[in-house]
Amino acid sequence: MASNQETLAPGAVPFRNLADWMQTCLVAVVVLYATAAHAATFVVDRYDDDNGSCTVGDCTLREALLAAEATPEIDTVMLPPGQHTLSIPETTPPSLFGGDLEIVDFDVDVTAPEGATVDAQRTDRVFRFVSSNSRLENLEITGGFTPDDIGGGVYVVSSDVELSNLWIHDNEAGIGGGIAFEIGTVLLSNSAVTDNESLNHAGGIYQFGVTNIAEAHLEVRNTTISGNVARTAGGATAAFGASFLVMEYTTVANNTNRSGDRTMFGFLFNPRVEVLYSIVEGTCIAGIEASCIYLTSTVDDVPVSDLGLEPLALNGGFSPTHRLQASSPALDVVPVGATCPPSDQRGFVRPVDGDGDDVATCDAGAFELLPSETPVAVPALSPHGLVVLIVLFMAAAVRRVSLG
Repeated sequence: MASNQETLAPGAVPFRNLADWMQTCLVAVVVLYATAAHAATFVVDRYDDDNGSCTVGDCTLREALLAAEATPEIDTVMLPPGQHTLSIPETTPPSLFGGDLEIVDFDVDVTAPEGATVDAQRTDRVFRFVSSNSRLENLEITGGFTPDDIGGGVYVVSSDVELSNLWIHDNEAGIGGGIAFEIGTVLLSNSAVTDNESLNHAGGIYQFGVTNIAEAHLEVRNTTISGNVARTAGGATAAFGASFLVMEYTTVANNTNRSGDRTMFGFLFNPRVEVLYSIVEGTCIAGIEASCIYLTSTVDDVPVSDLGLEPLALNGGFSPTHRLQASSPALDVVPVGATCPPSDQRGFVRPVDGDGDDVATCDAGAFELLPSETPVAVPALSPHGLVVLIVLFMAAAVRRVSLG
């Protein structure tokens, strides 16, 4: 165990103070114990990287996972807000004691109630799951770097993993810059996969299945996939083999790849694809350069010249989104009576009446435009009107001077 412990890494955001964090965790542990009496909760209270024992007041993320690995139950690892860094080199053979966070042959829930960042600092990928049934929640996953391997941010092998309220960004890999998985099920919701890079294909998400009984099953809901880059095909996603994709209320935009390839490679020609109420740029039956709003399937697409998206930004919630412009064709396009999630990616309520016709229907994609977010048009002044306005301002200024 290192003697020079870090209680806060540079750039970390404290949870008011450590006592407040520990008190909050104590309450959470009591609740978790009452609902799952045989599972343990390991509370992270250091931001650096170490592979010793997890004890109260001295527990890194890696140490908490090592403690969870040693128990047979589905344990919980809780992180305080701030930046948790990985720095220990990979071991030979690979293990949880160094390199990426290897969650192999055990199950765990990793959650940050107030949100937290896990940064691999380009030393390795961030998370790897093998033969695991696990969950990640409220995390920013960044700094993964595996140029000769698969999965820069999260790599899933023969596992069922739920990814909820994540921001996976600025990771790099040979294949699957943000997320990669081979066999199993990945449920990705209320998240953003942005600005990841692949040296081959699948800048954002890569999936590969072997057979229909060993497939790669991906479900994406209320999620933004944007700004990812692939040197070959599939700037956003790439699916190979026995892959099954379900995509609902998702926005796919501004992803780039080799000229002539689609940003969602293998998407339109795989019969095991269901795309509902999503907006996709650069992958459309109408052509590679076209953008589409998908309503009930990949064959029910509406080509549009402009999706009406604002640049990627933090518009509320944990991860960035593309805010809809008031003129976007995605506004209120979901039919009345269609299944609509209770909130958008940000956690803002769905549906609302965005087009002013007194009928609340959902917007396609991950962002639900609220009336309060619609900019009010200010009429342009004519030259005569501008002169009148200047005279009025000058008169008001003269009156203020005379009264003062």
